[in-house]
Amino acid sequence: MTKRITSARIGRLASTLALARAIAPLLLVAGCSGGGSDSPAPAPTPTPTPTPAPANAAPIFTSPATANVAENTTAAYQATATDADGDPILFSISGGADAGQFRITPAGALRFVTAPTVAQPRDSNGDNVYAVQIGASDGKVSTTLTVQITVAPAAAGFRVVQVATGFTQPTWVGPVPGDPSHVFVTEKGGNIYALEPATGTKALLLTAANLSTDGERGVVGLAASPDYATSREIFVHAVAGDGTIEIRQYQVGNPAFNGPTGYRVVLSVPHPGANTHNGGWIGFGPDGYLYDAVGDGGTGGRPAQDTSSRLGKILRIARGTDPATPFVPAPGNPFVSGGGDPYVFALGLRNPFRNSFAPDGRLVIADVGENALEELDLMPTSQPGMNFGWPFMEGNRVNSTNRPPPPA
Repeated sequence: MTKRITSARIGRLASTLALARAIAPLLLVAGCSGGGSDSPAPAPTPTPTPTPAPANAAPIFTSPATANVAENTTAAYQATATDADGDPILFSISGGADAGQFRITPAGALRFVTAPTVAQPRDSNGDNVYAVQIGASDGKVSTTLTVQITVAPAAAGFRVVQVATGFTQPTWVGPVPGDPSHVFVTEKGGNIYALEPATGTKALLLTAANLSTDGERGVVGLAASPDYATSREIFVHAVAGDGTIEIRQYQVGNPAFNGPTGYRVVLSVPHPGANTHNGGWIGFGPDGYLYDAVGDGGTGGRPAQDTSSRLGKILRIARGTDPATPFVPAPGNPFVSGGGDPYVFALGLRNPFRNSFAPDGRLVIADVGENALEELDLMPTSQPGMNFGWPFMEGNRVNSTNRPPPPA
C-alpha cells in the first residue's frame, strides 16, 4: 500500500532537519574539547636548571711570615703556597715598606738586590728588619703575605735562635759560666732570670730589693763568678734606694745569704745628686779580678779626673784572704800605695755603660759620649792607671786646653 506524504508531514521533517543542522556544530565543539576522554591533559616537562661551576679557590701560603738571614748574602726567603684546584702558582712582589730592596722569581725565590750588612742597614726604619709583601697567583685570583726578614751579624758564633718575650725593661744579657744552654737576663726593677735561648723558656732566680729605678737607675749589670756552677755566686751593679751605686754579691738559691738583705755590698759609690751616668758594666777579667765601670755621676765630669773619687772610673777588685774583708783592691792598681782610691784602675771616663774583654785579654770600653761623639777605648789590663781624658777630651776632640796627657 502506498503511503502518501502529506504537506504537513513534509513541514515537520524540514523542521527536524533544520534543528539537526543547528545542533551539529555544537556537538562538534563539545567533541573536540573533550578529546573523547575524561583523563586530564599531561603536565608540561620542566626545563632543568644548570649546575653552577665551582668557584676558583685562591692560593694559600705555606711559608712562614718571618725569616732570619745572615748579612753579606743575597738569598733571603723561599715562598711556597698550595692551590686547591691544582693550578700552577706564580709569585711576585706586591708591596711592602722595603719592596725595592728585593727581587723574586716566579717560583718564589726572594733575593736582596744588594747583599745587606748590619752596620749599614737599608730597610725603611734602619733596624735591620726588612718588610716585603709577596703575592701568589693561580692566574685567576691571588693572595698576599707580608714577610719580615731579620738580618743578623755573620760573625762566627752569632745567630738568631729565639725571640724571648715577657721581660720588663731588660737591661743586660750575659753568659752563665759552665752552662752554654742558658744566659742571664736582668730587669731594671730587680728580677734576674736564667733564659734558655733555644726555647725562650725563662726561670726567675732572684729579685734584688732596695733599689731606686728612676732615670738610669736600677739593676744595670751582672757578672757570674767563674765557678758559678758550684758557688752559685753572682755580682750585680745596682743603684740603691738612696742613689748609691753598689756592687752586690748574691748567692742564687740562698735568699738569706749574708743576712736579712740576702746580699753583701762589696763596694759602694755615693751618687745622690743625679739619676744618670751610673755606668753599669761589671765582669771578671782573664786575670780573675772583678772589674766594674762607674759613670761620672752626671756632674759635668770633674770627678772623673779626681783620683780619690770612684766616679768616672774603672774599678778592679780582688778576693781577700781574711773572712772579715772578703774583697780588697786588686794588686797592681795604680793607687794601692796612695795618691788616690785604691780600687781605681782607670780614670777619665764619662759613662762606660757596656764593656767587654777581647780575646787577647784587652778591655774594650764603650764610653757614652756627649754632643754626638761616642768613644771606644782599648785598654791592656797590664797598663793600670790609664787616663781617657774626660771631661777635657772626648775621643780625639779637645774640650779644654788644660787637659791631662792622652792615654799611652
